[in-house]
Amino acid sequence: MTYYYAYSPGTGTINATPSGYCDGSGSHPSVFCSSPIDVGLSSGTTLYYYGSGLIKSVVTVRKPTSTCDSSAGSPWKDGLEVQLYSDVDGGGNYIGSIYYGHVQSPIADGTYNTPSGTLAVGTVPGCRCSNCTSPCSCYDGAHSHIEGCSIDALNSAISCGATAYGGTSGTWLYRWVL
Repeated sequence: MTYYYAYSPGTGTINATPSGYCDGSGSHPSVFCSSPIDVGLSSGTTLYYYGSGLIKSVVTVRKPTSTCDSSAGSPWKDGLEVQLYSDVDGGGNYIGSIYYGHVQSPIADGTYNTPSGTLAVGTVPGCRCSNCTSPCSCYDGAHSHIEGCSIDALNSAISCGATAYGGTSGTWLYRWVL
């Protein structure tokens, strides 16, 4: 068996897990996949796909959605699926996918070879509400919403208030096995 990992898209605080929002305000929505996680990141921060070196290429597909709610419009409704492959140019085995919600200026749809396990996929938008403390239907601060598709495991160390570290040697979020 071979294990493949996807890591946090940046360094920030976990403010929602599959169990719900860390402030206790309710359940955390999953739109395309499962095990949704929110990582608090500063507005304008570059979002990265970080994966283990065995993932040789990715295919990106823009997927707008209402991850929290669509009333905020773009870029909060803009999302991106990153499909993972075991060989270059989208070849070899399909491993699984990661869905990133709330992506400002997402990368173009296409196939990208990822020999270093790193690809900039967009940026983090600002607050959904005017002051980031207004009660809306989901966490309002600048963050990245991530979901794993067809995962084997979610990192059991993911918990409210924990720091998720970005980078290919950072905090892994999702694992796949082939």
